[in-house]
Amino acid sequence: MARLGTVSIPQLNATIVKQLSSRKIFTVDDFIAETTESMTKITGLAYKDILAIRKEIVYKHGGKVKNTLQSLDEERESVSTGIPSLDILLNGGLHPGQMYEFCGTSSSGKTSICLAISTNVALNSDFVVHYIDSKRDFSSSRIQMILEERKVSNEEVARVMGQIKLTQIQSLPELFSTLYSLVSAKDDKLRVIIIDSLHSLFHVTTDNYESLYSLNHLWNICKYLADECCLSVITVNAVTQWRENESLPVNGAETSTIIKPMLGRFWRGVPNTRIYVEEMGNDKRKLTICKSHELSIGKNVEIKIVNSGII
Repeated sequence: MARLGTVSIPQLNATIVKQLSSRKIFTVDDFIAETTESMTKITGLAYKDILAIRKEIVYKHGGKVKNTLQSLDEERESVSTGIPSLDILLNGGLHPGQMYEFCGTSSSGKTSICLAISTNVALNSDFVVHYIDSKRDFSSSRIQMILEERKVSNEEVARVMGQIKLTQIQSLPELFSTLYSLVSAKDDKLRVIIIDSLHSLFHVTTDNYESLYSLNHLWNICKYLADECCLSVITVNAVTQWRENESLPVNGAETSTIIKPMLGRFWRGVPNTRIYVEEMGNDKRKLTICKSHELSIGKNVEIKIVNSGII
């Protein structure tokens, strides 16, 4: 763990290092754990300078040499969600370097889908899933129920639970600290990161520039992890709904409903693929592609939430 005073980065001069030390920020890990907004206030440096320092630290202290052919194989390899219809919808499963988002109303089943994916990936491979829980929605008992319904042995249950790494957070600094720790760890077995859920951590308005900076910061970290570590990032988001025409329907015609993911206009374009989760009744859900550069917009499948997971 390198100390800041020994790091050869021009922006980190003796004065800046002293200011950081007074705030108990002594090492590169301490620097990475702080938010960009916090670092600009402490050091007086410009936002772009802090990002440049972070990039330099990751490059110098988080790098890892990998076999080129191995990297190409990893980039080609998709990870099955264990939900056949969802794999078909996603053209083979979760692809490395991609950001996915499940959005929907409260209790639409977003977390259930994430828990099922986590269980299936860990059960069917030796891959690791890192589950970041911001709302205390993660349920180990639900995962155990899924495994018991499938008649999985106690040894396998223990293995699966060990491959699902849980981090519970309550704030943005904790989220950024967790993500940067994953950058530093460089776990070869890590294939999926799930952030459930983002909307509880942000208060986005048109004039709240701090939240916009944080969203941009989050996008950069997630993109780096997805690209450089050859993994998939899944986020969970809520939606807002309102009627396009507030007047009463004419001649029995229904007014159309506008559905938009939360976190504002900037985040709307961030995920490579966004899937809208819609409750259909009787534990059935419809999954619809509502944003993607590669998949057909409007394509959808139906799933069902059962004791053994999702079918």
